[in-house]
Amino acid sequence: MHEPWIDTDDLPRDERLDHWNAVLVDAFAPLRATSEHAPGYRARYRRLNLGTTRMYATFFQPMTIVRTPRLVRQSDPDRYFLNLVQRGTLAITENTGDTGETVFPTGHFHPNDSATSFRMHLDHGNGPMRVLSTVIPKDQVPLPSAMAARIIGRPVPSTDGIAALLAGLLTQVSTDADRYTPADGPRLEATVADLVAALFAHELENESALEPETRRRTLFLQVQAFIQRHLPDPDLNPTTIAAAHHISTSHLHRLFHDNGTTVSDWIRRQRLEHARRDLTEPALATEPIADIAARWGFRHPAAFSRAFRTVYGTPPREYRHHALRSP
Repeated sequence: MHEPWIDTDDLPRDERLDHWNAVLVDAFAPLRATSEHAPGYRARYRRLNLGTTRMYATFFQPMTIVRTPRLVRQSDPDRYFLNLVQRGTLAITENTGDTGETVFPTGHFHPNDSATSFRMHLDHGNGPMRVLSTVIPKDQVPLPSAMAARIIGRPVPSTDGIAALLAGLLTQVSTDADRYTPADGPRLEATVADLVAALFAHELENESALEPETRRRTLFLQVQAFIQRHLPDPDLNPTTIAAAHHISTSHLHRLFHDNGTTVSDWIRRQRLEHARRDLTEPALATEPIADIAARWGFRHPAAFSRAFRTVYGTPPREYRHHALRSP
């Protein structure tokens, strides 16, 4: 699913920017990249393949990218391009003849469209830019294209709501790429596509435009993320979860039933998994097991021990001892 990291430092100095330009063209559409740091341009990147969707984790020196109307007429591969600026600033002019710029600072999404022309400058005064880019075919996004076009070029903060959920998923997929198999790609692509559509609809305040199945899957992801954030709260329960999402408890239970589990079982399993990870962490080797259990919402140590043994086949103390003793 993922490809190796590629570093332009491994190329001859006068070929580096041309190579980087070719990578961008393959990822998005025909364009031209220039930089005051050429020759000897430095970039490092890795591509992840999620079905027909691609992700690119990139580090690179400042540059300017231009996609002219002529290049658009020559080739439009019908793709959305979603940049998550993780370090630095992206400034873009949507029409190459305009003078006004829209700035996308660190922590913002930049939605783009292969059908648009633009001039984009990417810079970071204290080191390389860092951008996580997702390239997704338009026919994979379950939202009318005319509606999606209205969000192209808008800065979208990635700190709240669906934007934070999408940013977290993309970052996790990029960071844990080695743990996924090719079979995971299409499943991840469907989830990413649902969240991209939900993000666009949310920003346009028109979530009714989403297909019912997309709304349902997105709601389930939002509920899961909410539970993960509130696992330490021992009072977390279906009533509080449903109220936080403005749905009935019966609707909530149906969501989990349709995904092959129950609310309580999913909460318990997540808490146990977090506790299990803490038990295998050398830095926490002297922390009492009861404190670890309490941190993840278990009020009673005995109940935690029983639940842990049921799932992992051994009491937490023995599990920890074996895990920390193993090389």
